[in-house]
Amino acid sequence: MVKESNCYSVLADFIGTHGKFVEDDFPVTGLTNSDARLFLGLLRECRIRPLGIELWRATAHGYDVDGAKGWYSERGTIEADYQGALAYLNSEWLGSRDLFVFQY
Repeated sequence: MVKESNCYSVLADFIGTHGKFVEDDFPVTGLTNSDARLFLGLLRECRIRPLGIELWRATAHGYDVDGAKGWYSERGTIEADYQGALAYLNSEWLGSRDLFVFQY
């Protein structure tokens, strides 16, 4: 159980430990699908709403953002947002090398 007062530091530590830079000189850190699921669980435990998930597609030369294929909160209940984000991460069309950047 994460203490509410520690939530943001736990989230930042998780991204720092598990995240991968999408480009060498670009400060965006993405998570693999399995790590994104764990991160979503941390958000849920902390009662922090996921606002969006950017999809960074693996390419031959690194990663490229796929803005049209991201997930964004419909601003219903917070539980609906967790379920929507999890359903998105379960999508069969996602690639095994894709990375995910959370907005929260």
